[in-house]
Amino acid sequence: MPFFRLAKHLRPKVIYANVEKFDVRREVVLRIPGVEDTIERRGLEEDEQAVKGIRKFVDGLASRWNPRELYRVVLSFVREGILHEVGQTIDWESFTQDIDETANRIGEFVEELVERRGSEQEQETNGKIAACVAALKTDERFTKGRTNKAKRLLLARTMFPDLQDAVLNAAIRQAEAELWLANTDRNN
Repeated sequence: MPFFRLAKHLRPKVIYANVEKFDVRREVVLRIPGVEDTIERRGLEEDEQAVKGIRKFVDGLASRWNPRELYRVVLSFVREGILHEVGQTIDWESFTQDIDETANRIGEFVEELVERRGSEQEQETNGKIAACVAALKTDERFTKGRTNKAKRLLLARTMFPDLQDAVLNAAIRQAEAELWLANTDRNN
């Protein structure tokens, strides 16, 4: 190697050896940079299940690789103000493949969490709508006479101040449809 021939020729007093140990966590963060962005973009940063699940994937990857193995070795010396340096980074093809597989699993895990969270929110919203519909159908102010949508929305807002207008509008439409259906059954 030219470095060693040069070192033999120049005979430096000191050759510095910088040996870097393999840091799995750092490598994972470097090679899977979008994980944190995905969590933030999907609104999962406060979801303990998401954070614990991703940490579990990273810990599993870390447990499969020995953190004490050499990763990078750099030899250097200075002669007459010039830095001479040679370095070798160990490339582990199987580690790269393992990181790619882990990144895919993390992505699937996050997508599954987002879908599950969405379905849970949908079920919760449907429960709120059902409770609101039941209350509206039993209230005379909603069922008597012909009231317009604005008045029905105002009534729903006073009865359920903690619900959003989109949920209230859906409940009003559902209650109107059920009342109409009940009236058509009585007329026949």
